[in-house]
Amino acid sequence: IENASKFTFGEQGLGNVCAAQLLYNAVTLFKKVKKVGGLELLDIQFNQVIEKLNDDEDWRLEAETSSPSAFAERAANRAASRAASLDDLDAGDFEGGARPLEEQNGGADTGSSSAPGGGEKKAPRGVQMPNWMRWNSMLPAARLVLELWLEFRFLAVANRQSQKNGNSYMSQVSDSLLAAMNVKAPRAVSDVEGADNYDPSIYIQLLLLVAFADELFDDFFHEAMAPDPEYGAASHGQTSRRWSVFTFLLKKNLDELQKIVERKKDGHVVNLEDRPSLARYYKAAERVPPCGGRVANGGREYFMEAPVTFIRYFRLSFKEHVESVWTSDRILVFAIGDHPILAQWLLKLLHHVIDSLETVENFAYPPPDLTVNLKYRLRSKQEVEVNVREFLEYLTANADFKAIASDPFISENTELLWKMASASDPVDLHDKSTWGAEDYSPVAKLIHRVAVAVSSQGQMIENYVQAAGRASRNNRGETTSSALAVGNSLVIRSYNAKSREEKRDKVREKTDDDAAVQKVRRVKDQERIEGFGNHLDGILECIGIVRDGMTITDFNDFVADYSSKISKNELEAEKNRFDEGINKRRRVTAKESLADMAV
Repeated sequence: IENASKFTFGEQGLGNVCAAQLLYNAVTLFKKVKKVGGLELLDIQFNQVIEKLNDDEDWRLEAETSSPSAFAERAANRAASRAASLDDLDAGDFEGGARPLEEQNGGADTGSSSAPGGGEKKAPRGVQMPNWMRWNSMLPAARLVLELWLEFRFLAVANRQSQKNGNSYMSQVSDSLLAAMNVKAPRAVSDVEGADNYDPSIYIQLLLLVAFADELFDDFFHEAMAPDPEYGAASHGQTSRRWSVFTFLLKKNLDELQKIVERKKDGHVVNLEDRPSLARYYKAAERVPPCGGRVANGGREYFMEAPVTFIRYFRLSFKEHVESVWTSDRILVFAIGDHPILAQWLLKLLHHVIDSLETVENFAYPPPDLTVNLKYRLRSKQEVEVNVREFLEYLTANADFKAIASDPFISENTELLWKMASASDPVDLHDKSTWGAEDYSPVAKLIHRVAVAVSSQGQMIENYVQAAGRASRNNRGETTSSALAVGNSLVIRSYNAKSREEKRDKVREKTDDDAAVQKVRRVKDQERIEGFGNHLDGILECIGIVRDGMTITDFNDFVADYSSKISKNELEAEKNRFDEGINKRRRVTAKESLADMAV
């Protein structure tokens, strides 16, 4: 998504008037105010900005002139007297526009600066600095700034006017933010009624970023971070058996989205009723006046072309980094660990080509209308439909069946795999009740040990590397660091997940609101301390049971092996190597002689 933004909007980052720099300045302004006076000062300033935006005609006129869409949305929200409040708003609420199903029908509170409600409004909490290199920090910032565009604008205005020194850091950040917020396409006579005023260019760019996230990227990111339901909550990043299907779904969504934006670019009328974020983008884009028919002029022509360019460059990255991996010869076979119907038809095709030595063209594909419904594959939908034939054709379009046949994953397990292919009922490797009289344990273990071990993302590994780094501080030895890292993983990580689920269960007992349940992300204060003590008692009890089952010799051997910096085999090898060296005839080396000459 970074490359797509770069080739669509231009270079991002320092020294550029761009979306990334605007977001950086907006969040920096927030953090600077917080650093000066804490949350108390930030809340006071935020509340004063909201009150003045509601009451001051000069500010309201500037808001309407500078950012008509943001102003209209704010006014509409106030008129509708939305029940949402900014009190205790968490920036994490802006992490996904294509919200999970549990939040769609209960309406998780994403907040609104214009929402009525008693008491003072508080500034958002948990605002992270946007960075393309940090997972899911840029898009939440984009959503937050769009939602509070006018609040950020006038927070910068007020802080700039409060500075006596125009060269102060607060002044520079405020000036940079306002300058970026003021960038607009060249003014011209618009052919859209009521479009004398139109939105800032970067505001519209952010609308496109958020629309793309809502339509596609949120689903992609959510699956990349999600655990495998068969392997538990700690299996995030170990979902490779599901990614061939997921890549197929992403490709279909990407194709549909590309057709829509190309039709819009060509001037066709497209129904965007089911795509509100995209409709919001085009509403703002079509208000921008045309600029001589040239995209480079930054007028309406540019904004109608931008989604096409964005998707084209995203597709290049998708093809290189996603599609080429999950449809490769060594990886596509992992799909036999996925839905049993998809797995069986894939194995039928492999058997037809590899064992029967037939061609793909002669394969009896499933009926064109055979589909399977998969739950919880996309964040935005509870259930998706997959056409079995389309999936097979997509997955094996560029397959090298000779390479697949020679892979030990297939070649060493053909007997069981071909039985799965010919089974009267599809075999689910994760459900023994579907196995009949056959024992498919070797294949099930193969999926667990090979497919699951192929990480779909490296964040979990990086997280553990960071944990090891923290454990190694203060000149701790390798043994102590290893013990601390293992202890942290065993005790603290497991407690975070366990305590969150226990807390959610308590919330479920009090309410049927799934959105309220999902808002529980971490247990804190007294409840966390007491819960952690109980959690630790349980682990110590398990350790005691294991210790009681060991003899003194077993325990001493275990401790000696665990506390050694190197394994027993390595230690023996080092001893033997030294014995060989010490028993060799003394030989003066060339470097030794040179050292004597130097003296």
